[in-house]
Amino acid sequence: MGLAVGTLGSYLSACKETIIGPEPKLSQTATLENYVDVNYKATLENVSQATRKTMYNGNLINTKSISGSSYIETLRNMIKGSYSFILENPDAKPDTARVEIPNYKPEANLSGLQTNFDDYSQLELDLAPRISDKNPEDNPVQVVSARSLDGKTEVSLAGSKLIIKPNGSFGLYQVETTIGGLNGGLENIMIQGEVIRAPEQIAFQGIFNGNDDIYLINVNGTDERRLTTHPSQDLEPSFSPDGKKIAFTTNRDGKISIYKMNVDGSNQTSIASALQYAQQPAWSPDGTKIAFRYKDSNSSGIATINSEGGKFTRLVIEPLGGRVPGAPSWSPDGSQLTFMTNRDGNWEIYKMNSDGTSQENITNNSSDDQEPEWSPDGKKISFTSNRSGNFEIYSFNLNTKNLERLTNDPGSDLESAWSSDGSSLAFTSTRTGTFQLFLMNADGTVVTSLKTSGQAGFPSWRPKQP
Repeated sequence: MGLAVGTLGSYLSACKETIIGPEPKLSQTATLENYVDVNYKATLENVSQATRKTMYNGNLINTKSISGSSYIETLRNMIKGSYSFILENPDAKPDTARVEIPNYKPEANLSGLQTNFDDYSQLELDLAPRISDKNPEDNPVQVVSARSLDGKTEVSLAGSKLIIKPNGSFGLYQVETTIGGLNGGLENIMIQGEVIRAPEQIAFQGIFNGNDDIYLINVNGTDERRLTTHPSQDLEPSFSPDGKKIAFTTNRDGKISIYKMNVDGSNQTSIASALQYAQQPAWSPDGTKIAFRYKDSNSSGIATINSEGGKFTRLVIEPLGGRVPGAPSWSPDGSQLTFMTNRDGNWEIYKMNSDGTSQENITNNSSDDQEPEWSPDGKKISFTSNRSGNFEIYSFNLNTKNLERLTNDPGSDLESAWSSDGSSLAFTSTRTGTFQLFLMNADGTVVTSLKTSGQAGFPSWRPKQP
């Protein structure tokens, strides 16, 4: 007896549904390598694609579609924590792989770190002793990079030493440093501090209790400090262009010589010991040389010496018997020098190239013109002259040849020094009866007394950091 047609169709359909094919399978591995990267592998059998869910500390952070029978990926720079990878397909049993990322990233302990500084200085922070890493296998840990986040500072690295310099901005700043090991594990560390606008300062020769010493004072008259305490005479201070050192004249070695010291008075050392007579030091703009007034057994004039000491080079050579040329001053670009000389029968201001060539009289007046000082913009020279009957401060424009009288007082006004920005001048004056320091605008207006504890002269304005 045969089957009905309808029944046969149902039977064949049921047979098709029970046909069993190859079983879909999913498998994966996650292996930590280099304490930083995860080597991930997935295998898909009898299925075209799967979905990988990435869990971080129990939270879903990523979903990704994976295809192909063999899938390989390197997950780099994973952060510390517990990871689970769940591989899923509706037709296959899910597979879970787990990996633990240890605390491989370095840490920096910045507690107690002094990060404030003023615009006369720079900050040098050795971060190496402050960095620790809980996984020593990826040592040595080092400072990889540094950058200013707000542009208020300039930063650089010298090994593990972070150097932060002012750039003319003031207030709170942020610097980001990246630290890590050779195998990775990079971590960003934030360093925050404040750039403080410090009062401008002037070094000067002070006579207190009968002794000449070098002093430092704020231009607002505060924080007067004695830098030298030797029983000899310490005279004529001159700041280095970075504001960190002071050269000065002294007779402490039984001769008139030039010393230099740190701005706090420490590390006082001789740099012109070969001469019996060397004075009035002036630093070159790049800080590599010092020009000075010299006299030896054969001649006198202006010479230069390496700022670390050594041999000196004569630039102006005049015979003995006359007055010794002096008061050298560098142009801001270091290409020229001015000085004073009596070679014409009276004191005149001369200009020359920094190698001593092309010496030119630029004042050419029958009166005495002395103590030239080049302005920071290179356009003017201030100097002292008695062409009005007593010594006053004048300004001479090198381009226009315009001469401007800046002071007008019955006392003697001497030894001018420009501020870093060229807006002001400090000078010595006897207008109160003794030698004292005064300040004025560059056009001679608003003259104020810079009161010191005793007599004072030879001001040198401390340069600001560029």
